[in-house]
Amino acid sequence: MLGYNKLWHIRKKMSVKNRKKADGENILYHFIQKHLLDSDEVSEFQKELIEHFIIDLGIWIPANLYRINPLLLPFVLRDSSCRKKDPKTGKHEWGMSNEKGYLRDDNSLIKDIFNTCPIKSPEIKQYNKHFLGKGFVASHIWREVNNSDKLASTLPFTNSFIPNLVWLPKQISKLTDREGSYAQKLLQSISYKIYRDINNDDYTNKIWEYLPNPKIESRFDIEKLNFFDISEIWIEKRLKKLNNEFDSILNVIDKKEPILKKVKCSVYLPTLENNLTKENREEFKNWIIKSKNRINNVPQHGV
Repeated sequence: MLGYNKLWHIRKKMSVKNRKKADGENILYHFIQKHLLDSDEVSEFQKELIEHFIIDLGIWIPANLYRINPLLLPFVLRDSSCRKKDPKTGKHEWGMSNEKGYLRDDNSLIKDIFNTCPIKSPEIKQYNKHFLGKGFVASHIWREVNNSDKLASTLPFTNSFIPNLVWLPKQISKLTDREGSYAQKLLQSISYKIYRDINNDDYTNKIWEYLPNPKIESRFDIEKLNFFDISEIWIEKRLKKLNNEFDSILNVIDKKEPILKKVKCSVYLPTLENNLTKENREEFKNWIIKSKNRINNVPQHGV
């Protein structure tokens, strides 16, 4: 038989192991969502609180980049299944092409795009001239879209569309995930006010058709929002790289040697060659050509 002291220590260890622990990393989200926003009715106080969180802490992509490069990664879409490992090979499928030609991503490629760009913030000193650190999420502003039963992040033309992206602290980002919530509609309203009147070309207009306008009243000054501070040199380098990626993709489609050895990762171009079906080849090729032409023939402001 176990001695009294041993039995006491065993019970103590079991008691400690089974203790319920508060999760400090998620408590803010749960407090706001389950205590302050626990009903469908949103009070003026709750609206004001949400507006402070989103307007003061969201980080946006500047309009000058949107004017030139409205779709950051036209050949990429989000596919959460790409990180599941194949039981036979033990490897995941991130970065591989699907049958339509698109690179399957888990949001990794989007979230790191602006890591080398400082934040310009007129109000938040902890942001101003700082770079993104831990705890931020590249959030998709729209989940459900018009004209499709798929989520916005799974469609190549809305996944990396600049008006559909904002960087938020992780706990605040979770508030925007609930479809139809005031937080989500507020983000959509802000996006419309920042970007909608900048481009009026066919390429971007067709994408906007997928994004419903919530038309809610929200008072904010665009000049006081946080934006990534992107230099002209950064944009030039990005466009050059994107053009090379487009050309490499087109070469693979046409059975030619690609300019780059890899596009985003080593597996995309080889799997593009193998996985892109004949039925989808022409449509994907035309989409890449349109996207390439768009960044190289920027419409005049408002045209």
